[in-house]
Amino acid sequence: MKEKLRSHNLIAISGCKNAGKDSITSMLQYCLSVPKILRQYWIYKNFRKWISPKYKRLAFADPLKKMLAILLNVPVSKFNNRHFKEDCVINIPTLDYSLSAFNEESDILSDSKFNKLVKNLDPILTQSNLTIRQLMQYFGTNGMQMLFGKKVWINSTLRHTNSPTIISDLRFKAEYNAVKERDGFVIYVDRPGCEFGQHASEREMEELLNSNKYDLIIHNDGSVKDLFNKIKELC
Repeated sequence: MKEKLRSHNLIAISGCKNAGKDSITSMLQYCLSVPKILRQYWIYKNFRKWISPKYKRLAFADPLKKMLAILLNVPVSKFNNRHFKEDCVINIPTLDYSLSAFNEESDILSDSKFNKLVKNLDPILTQSNLTIRQLMQYFGTNGMQMLFGKKVWINSTLRHTNSPTIISDLRFKAEYNAVKERDGFVIYVDRPGCEFGQHASEREMEELLNSNKYDLIIHNDGSVKDLFNKIKELC
């Protein structure tokens, strides 16, 4: 397994929301960049920012975040903030956003209603209040992919993988196939309590998992230190 990870210039991480994909990406970047003697959790925790990683970090959602950042006039970094994605609501007609606590609950689409409206391409979505996460799903999947094809984000991202790369957010079968075509290594992160949702990306991840398509499954079922110790054994 150690040889397998180091022999691939392209590694991709898949898993449900909150499974730990970003944490594992960071740990892999560190452990694949330092000698074995430095692969200790306390060193990683306190000094990783001083390490120049051999593997750069990319995400298929990076181009989407950049586009929405321009649209909403916010820093791209905001889209990496879970609070911003889950607790802020955007009014589609005005593109104004605010904390969901200041909105009437009845005005916010539940995930189940959102997924139903998306599936039916209901025009009411353009007059609704969506969480930032829902906006990313709708704009990225049902907007741009419908206009420019399923590979729009794939092609935009993979053109930057001419050096060792870890992609932190593989979700779709098309992304999986594109990574495997480039001899990539795909890891699935399993975490108790993190379940598949109704969005198309999560259904496709579940199908990949049930078909045993992933090269490796990491069980994130302990502390952050426990997870780090699992990662360092793979490097």
